[in-house]
Amino acid sequence: MAHSNIPKNGEENLAGGGIITIILISLFFVLISIFAMWDATGNFYVSGYFTISSLFDAVGFHPVISAIPLFSPSFYPLFTILVLDGIAKIIVIGFLIATIIEFVSNIDVKSKFAVIEAKHLKKHVIICGYSKFTENLEKSLDKAKQNFLIIENDRAKADMLKDLGYKVIEGDFKNEEVLNSASIKKAKSIIFDSYNDFENLLGVITAKTVNEKIKVIVKANNEESVTKILRGGADLCIIPEIISGIEIGNYIVNM
Repeated sequence: MAHSNIPKNGEENLAGGGIITIILISLFFVLISIFAMWDATGNFYVSGYFTISSLFDAVGFHPVISAIPLFSPSFYPLFTILVLDGIAKIIVIGFLIATIIEFVSNIDVKSKFAVIEAKHLKKHVIICGYSKFTENLEKSLDKAKQNFLIIENDRAKADMLKDLGYKVIEGDFKNEEVLNSASIKKAKSIIFDSYNDFENLLGVITAKTVNEKIKVIVKANNEESVTKILRGGADLCIIPEIISGIEIGNYIVNM
């Protein structure tokens, strides 16, 4: 699971690309307009002034073109520039609006709110990762009115959990910054449920480094990983399949 959220480079690149495009189009228009008007008027200052002003107000070239006799030799290049002025404004404004809309639509508002809400949480539970195990755990905590939030690195899973109404921070639980955004220093416990036991171990070490008093629970995937995870600082490490097998065995024996 390589996806991370803080920050999203794709969004920054998208916005940056749109801004660069707008700047290049504007610069191209300004240079062409200045030289075309300079050729027509013979005055570089006037050419530069009215070209720049045309980008920021509705008057633009009108004071200049209105002073030029209709259909005179100077009229045609200025009229062409006036048409290009309108086209350039439409392109620039269009790119600007499209860039803003695309950038805003990609902002993960729910994750931002989850981070804000996490700052006000105390004695909450942090769940790292999502599976059938944590799905049932989340339902139990929700039913018991226990505050909790989820750290999930997979965008599809994170979006699904947000749609279910859970507080979700999209990011890597091995990252101290992500754990701090989940207010780990005020949390009472943290649960790791990655499919990779080594990632769980790194998560345990990071969590204990940030908050040595927090209770750490890990769902391991391999029995040989349990000892290492406990040595890494976990307070409890379980393998649900083994526990289920023991419970079924006890049930059969006591039938």
